[in-house]
Amino acid sequence: MNFSTRHIASFSIAILCVASGSALAQNADTIFTGGFEVGEVTPLAGPCNDFYPADFSLAEGMDNPTPPSLAKPDKGVVFREPNFNTCVVRATIHDVEPPVTFARNDYSRREAFNADNSRLLVYASDGFWHLYDANTLQWVERLEGPAGDAEPQWDPVDPNVFYFVPINGGKSLRKMHVDTNTWETVADFSSSLPAWASSAQHIWTRSEGSPSKDGRYWAFQVEDANFGILGFMTWDLQQNQMVGSRQMTVRPNNVSMTPSGPGRAPIASPSRSRRRSNSARPNAASSDSRIRRPLARRRRAASNCAASRSSKRASAVFSAVRSTTRAAGPGRV
Repeated sequence: MNFSTRHIASFSIAILCVASGSALAQNADTIFTGGFEVGEVTPLAGPCNDFYPADFSLAEGMDNPTPPSLAKPDKGVVFREPNFNTCVVRATIHDVEPPVTFARNDYSRREAFNADNSRLLVYASDGFWHLYDANTLQWVERLEGPAGDAEPQWDPVDPNVFYFVPINGGKSLRKMHVDTNTWETVADFSSSLPAWASSAQHIWTRSEGSPSKDGRYWAFQVEDANFGILGFMTWDLQQNQMVGSRQMTVRPNNVSMTPSGPGRAPIASPSRSRRRSNSARPNAASSDSRIRRPLARRRRAASNCAASRSSKRASAVFSAVRSTTRAAGPGRV
């Protein structure tokens, strides 16, 4: 089992890797009711591999230590986080690499690492998504396809594939091939929508949802052009068909599929009092192609540290903003 930390500070990413151990694996399986991993996961060949003793364990429960005042580290240099004795490594350097201004993991509910831990997905202020080598921490390329709030989700088995939606959701689900930097449409929702969804323009999880752990079932909010809620739908990507829908008039904060999937039960998070700012697709011809990020993203961009990663998708998240430790993963909203 591998763990990582995503440190949204100094406009960079930091990665934390925890050595494998049966005690850690047992704890994660207890939290997520066992059997959460999909196949074997290759350990990261990264700088933290030899950092931890065999009996190391992560702190669990509620804790509120004073965040340490640390200087910005150099890229690739291992250092110990004083409160939790964890390994932290800065993975990006925005003033040298192509993703300028900031380059970081998008959000703790969105897995940064691919199926075999060889690639790292990074969001940057240019509005595009960038690929990094997770072992060397070297920038690979800017991806041509996903942009803005594209809700990327790595395939649980194929390390060269992730899925995404058009900015703020459209009427399709797309498949990105990172080995060739090309994408294709794998699900077109248009012809399957019920009559109550005839005005649908935004079909998405509203930034915070995940598919089932095997990547087969997807829950979406269905919204009109003004982001007014129309209802919900569940899509079976394996059969490429809608398996359920429901009209609704109350808009939740987000929707997500349960990890088990076969029950096809989406989980909706209660609505919050906020107005969402629409994002525009980056203009490659513009001298400043950054996009306006949704309000939810800007609020989440406050300095926080997420300690995470039970194998592929489950994560135990530590937030330095609230100074609390909590479990999270697909469907955990």
